[in-house]
Amino acid sequence: MMAEGMDNELVDQRFRYDNKGFNYRAYLSWVEPIGHNNFIQATYSIRQNKQESLKNSYTREEGSEDYNVLDTAYSKSYRNNFINQQVSLAFKAVRAKYDYTVGLTVDPSHSTSENFVGDTVLSKLSRNVVNLSPMVRFNYKFNKRTNLRINYRGRTSQPSMTQLQPVADISDPLNTTMGNPDLKPTYTNNLFIRFQKFVPEKQTALMVMANLNYVINDIVNKSVYVGNTGKKMTTYDNVNGNYNGNIRVLFNTPLKNRKFSINSMTMASYANSNGFINDEKNTNKNLVLMERAGIDFRSDYLDLGLNGNIRYNGTQNSLQGQTDLNAFNYGVGGTTTIYLPLDFKVESDINWSTNSGYSDGFKQNEVLWNAAASKSFLKGKQATLRFKIYDILKQRSNISRSVTASYTQDSEYNTLGSYFMVHFIYRFSIFKGGASMNDVQGPGGRGPRHGGPMGPPPGGRF
Repeated sequence: MMAEGMDNELVDQRFRYDNKGFNYRAYLSWVEPIGHNNFIQATYSIRQNKQESLKNSYTREEGSEDYNVLDTAYSKSYRNNFINQQVSLAFKAVRAKYDYTVGLTVDPSHSTSENFVGDTVLSKLSRNVVNLSPMVRFNYKFNKRTNLRINYRGRTSQPSMTQLQPVADISDPLNTTMGNPDLKPTYTNNLFIRFQKFVPEKQTALMVMANLNYVINDIVNKSVYVGNTGKKMTTYDNVNGNYNGNIRVLFNTPLKNRKFSINSMTMASYANSNGFINDEKNTNKNLVLMERAGIDFRSDYLDLGLNGNIRYNGTQNSLQGQTDLNAFNYGVGGTTTIYLPLDFKVESDINWSTNSGYSDGFKQNEVLWNAAASKSFLKGKQATLRFKIYDILKQRSNISRSVTASYTQDSEYNTLGSYFMVHFIYRFSIFKGGASMNDVQGPGGRGPRHGGPMGPPPGGRF
């Protein structure tokens, strides 16, 4: 829609894009034991990345059909050279119940960027930067099947050359972008915590994971609409107070009748995002809550599963005039697998989902049904031929919500309709002493029964 009083402007041009690049990386690592169960690790790496991006706009002379006149106003090319070195030193101590690692990475880099049109250099920017990245890891082993892991990492990152170049890009007349040479480096703090417990006698598994990020001098877009022209000018700015975190709890256990098992996944996330809407600062608070629970039945000849889920997505904005939104997604589903003689197998899964609180036109109410048939053959059932048809009812629709401090966007994506695929699967034996996959799988090659989504905690790395 044209704003009242807006002048029409016609730009007749053709763009030509040419890109080329070169990069390499070399890496060296050294580990030295010191004392009893203590280690020092030092690493060094160097990499270089050279890129040239040419974007030339051509117009035509009056009366000519050829676009061969370079339009310098709409042409914009870059030549970037980035050299990065990384030196890290870490100390690790290993004890009977716990181990910890403390380290620091120094990350010096040199970058140059040229903005040019034809043979004329419009701007040249050179930066020497040193990034520091501290790191702390702590692992505590309650026993062989239960552990706690805590990781902290800090990371500095620099603005890109595009974000720094003080040259306007007007290749899109309605969306002009310009860099900000006064941008500061971004520093991200990340804390990760994981607790995991596995009881093999009961085939019960519990995992709790938490992740937190706090960003200092985060780089965000800052857009302003120019009068009533419909044109938007975008630059970049630093903001503080951006943080986000999430926690997930996964649980799986068989019931008293071990043919039945229950599973659950609970998730909560929260994000505080500062940004700008038409040059005015806005703080967006986004809360997401989700629960998915299911019950499974497994026997030698039949597997059944039933699950349900609910998801809440709520947003609040500090800027007046911005709409606060609350959306819900709901769903239930079921799976069936039938094991037939002669190593045939039939599978089917069906899921119903709906939503509320989305923009008009984004209401979802769909039933997705997939089905498959397969046959295993060769020695040890190493080969499988499988035929599967997807979205039999042709009801799939992909709807998502994206939330930032600048906007909330509901999107619907075009998807492929009902289709089928034929799979040939061959499993290579990797076991010694003549063992096969069947030695570690349950009936029908389905894996350990009631093993759940998790197993014992993995071993650590230095």
